[in-house]
Amino acid sequence: MQFGGLEPLQLHMQGSDWSIQLQMVSSQSDGSRLFQKIPVHSQLLCDWPNGINANPTCICSGQDLTGIPNESCPCRSTGDIRAGTTCPVTENCNATLKPSDRGCFCTSSQKPDGCTCTPTYSQAGCICDLLSTTYLPTTCLATKPCAEGTFTAPLPTGCSPTDCSSQNQTFECNCKPGFDPVGCNCPSDVQQLVGIRTEACPCNGDNDPRIGITCAVTRECKQNDQSGKSGVYNLTTCLATKPC
Repeated sequence: MQFGGLEPLQLHMQGSDWSIQLQMVSSQSDGSRLFQKIPVHSQLLCDWPNGINANPTCICSGQDLTGIPNESCPCRSTGDIRAGTTCPVTENCNATLKPSDRGCFCTSSQKPDGCTCTPTYSQAGCICDLLSTTYLPTTCLATKPCAEGTFTAPLPTGCSPTDCSSQNQTFECNCKPGFDPVGCNCPSDVQQLVGIRTEACPCNGDNDPRIGITCAVTRECKQNDQSGKSGVYNLTTCLATKPC
């Protein structure tokens, strides 16, 4: 079936909303035909310009653009219900605009949970705009402590781990004595390994302060050896047991 140079391909209906994919068919000067697939939504008014190769220009007239792809209806500079999801946030929260309405920036006077973080206001409860070009998502997410997920994929994605708070913690955190679930991040300073189980942080060579406690002794005392660590076996005490 063909009408007005258009062929319907797929029709989807949900309540009073509908969407249809059309195929524009136009004849070329060489006798061939040009096919172009075009999505049309019930909330779009389309002006079909003249010309064989012209694409339709869609003017979004509806207030609720939920679910309409950006390709069909570009993001609005203000008032777009998709702000914070498929469109970037552009407006500040205020007395009448809440995060439950659409994405809006936190301000000095408006900091409800769910507002969008900014470089100035990035308090607990705010949300990073992953489409922002003014506050890089990686920078924003780094201010968020990891709160769930796993050791290899903590959430929110890109979060910063904090000190472990439980021996049974299941998402990324920094190992601490008494709070060292297997998989936690071991300290880079070996002196901070004291009190951390070897199951969480394996023994770390000759300089591990847990040698002689929970790590096996791996070296012998030698004259003028300055690498001994107090709390393992004091070097002076050790040497005093050796005959000249």
